[in-house]
Amino acid sequence: MYLSFTLTPGAGATIDLTTFTMDMGITNGTAAKLVGVFSDVGGFSSDADAIGTQNWTGTAGGTETDTIDLSSLPRITAATEFRIYMITNASTASHGFALDNITFEGTVTVVPEPSAFALLGIAALGLLRRRR
Repeated sequence: MYLSFTLTPGAGATIDLTTFTMDMGITNGTAAKLVGVFSDVGGFSSDADAIGTQNWTGTAGGTETDTIDLSSLPRITAATEFRIYMITNASTASHGFALDNITFEGTVTVVPEPSAFALLGIAALGLLRRRR
């Protein structure tokens, strides 16, 4: 099972992600758990495509905060899908996962549009002409 969401930069913006943080909990069950974060940049087809993984080390009913380094991801310039997979080695479906406080950290950079540069150039010419 997985949770899917998409990050989309605004018009003329790019996103450089540094970290992904989440509070993770297991509501029941005692088998080993693994959480993997994937994006459509690397793909979703195998474990090798994971951006990062975290092993659950707590007990059922508890929570822990985990952080995954995203600095190796390329700059996001278009809509990018992310998936958080919750995996267990249990043979039954009686295990529950809980995720909370999902946060991305990084830098959003606004790239000026060519028309903005043209407008600045026209304004500068107007100021020069006005001075003469």
